[in-house]
Amino acid sequence: RSPYFQREWGIDEIIPPTSGSKFASQNIKIKITNYGTAAITSLPVSYKVDNGTTISETITTAIAAGASYTYTFSTPYSFTQVQDKTIPAHVRLANATWEQCNF
Repeated sequence: RSPYFQREWGIDEIIPPTSGSKFASQNIKIKITNYGTAAITSLPVSYKVDNGTTISETITTAIAAGASYTYTFSTPYSFTQVQDKTIPAHVRLANATWEQCNF
């Protein structure tokens, strides 16, 4: 936890699906850590697969200072082919600059 920043956060990982068909809709999950000294109560997040449509949602669950939270996007992605995918994910607080984590 940063002693210098009240609002500091980051995506630690994009969690791969653990079950289900390889050729089915899968919900994308991300693990976010609040590195700041204050709780985060509203956090816009987004993802997209390759050059597809950006999916944006808002986490409304409070994330305490120093805590991590796994968020599951309600809009799934349909994996229709066996191939490598690029899935950038973003988190943003109001009036803050974009923080990005690409996996």
